[in-house]
Amino acid sequence: MPNLKYLAEPLHILAFSKYSVTIILMNLVELASVNGGKVPLHTHPIYDQLPTLQKVNASLAASKLVLCGTMGLYNPDSQKRLVDFGAGKGGSTFALALLAEQNAGSVDAVEDDPARASHLVATGLEAQMPVRLHRAEGIRWLYDHAREGESFDLINAAMFGPDFEGDLARKLLLVSRRALKSGGSMIIYSDPLTMEATQEVCEEEGVDFRGIGQLTTGLSGSPDTIVVTNP
Repeated sequence: MPNLKYLAEPLHILAFSKYSVTIILMNLVELASVNGGKVPLHTHPIYDQLPTLQKVNASLAASKLVLCGTMGLYNPDSQKRLVDFGAGKGGSTFALALLAEQNAGSVDAVEDDPARASHLVATGLEAQMPVRLHRAEGIRWLYDHAREGESFDLINAAMFGPDFEGDLARKLLLVSRRALKSGGSMIIYSDPLTMEATQEVCEEEGVDFRGIGQLTTGLSGSPDTIVVTNP
């Protein structure tokens, strides 16, 4: 997994379902050490081509992948087809591509904003890493590919808010049931109000999910990351 040794702050992890709550205190330095980072983010040639904010986004995405893998919420060693839903300018796509490279897999980066997509292309991700960029609306793209019989191991949905009513989250959860392989996972993280709405949608739809982290906004019980695994 990507090495996150420069993310040193302790992190509270809240793992919960409808039936249980467990809180664990971890340090990302120790966590990265346990995972033995095969490809450090900052030594990969693409890293220097990322804008500063995208380096931050890459670190955030990599930390989510490491944490979720360590907690057994998905298997990092079996990820062949990955989707970056709302890939933006490429930070999260870079982290996913590192994981894909380790598994001889690939990343489909889906972004409908032309300017952001152009920034992603400029980083060299498509040319130098196993990444395919699709300039398309994410829900429609997932639906169309699922209808054609394709399925994916992992969907990463990063910072897709604001979605305070949970409308986008509901559509994403529904389409993921068709787009994910059996046992495939979706990792969702965004702004606090969007995450609160996403949790409510999961509960309303009867979706089995796990939450990681604790929001710092005082919203009781809401995680900063949600992981959904397809049956």
